Amino acid sequence: MSEQQVLNYLLWMKERGQHFLIPNAPPLAPEPAPAALAPPIVQVKVLFLSLTPLADAEHEMVTRIGTALSLRLDDFAIVSGDKARADLGDQPQAHVVVMGDDAKYLIDGTPNIALMIPHPRAMLREPNLKVSAWTTLQKLKSTL
Repeated sequence: MSEQQVLNYLLWMKERGQHFLIPNAPPLAPEPAPAALAPPIVQVKVLFLSLTPLADAEHEMVTRIGTALSLRLDDFAIVSGDKARADLGDQPQAHVVVMGDDAKYLIDGTPNIALMIPHPRAMLREPNLKVSAWTTLQKLKSTL
């Protein structure tokens, strides 16, 4: 293949949107910074999971539970709804507190599930569930 044929082929590729790299040539576009590709995952000590979305009062209750466990706000995370299934694997070092009976299947086969407590919605309706949840959470508090 002659040099002219190679140049014709490269021009033909360029006209069709094909790009080619020449060795030792600068890249066509600057590479994105690694930080711009994916935000860093913040590691937390305790991850509160609920498969059903939380109302504002329920979210506030879980926040109070976290602070009552002597955790700073950045030491725990509250995840609910569809995001809860995805975030379970993103925090391998965190103690996980599953809220609600609908999430019982998460406990099977997951080594970092620490505790299961009633859903905050149920605790707001029945105060005696708060007492049983707090008793259960005392086990977690001793390990933190």
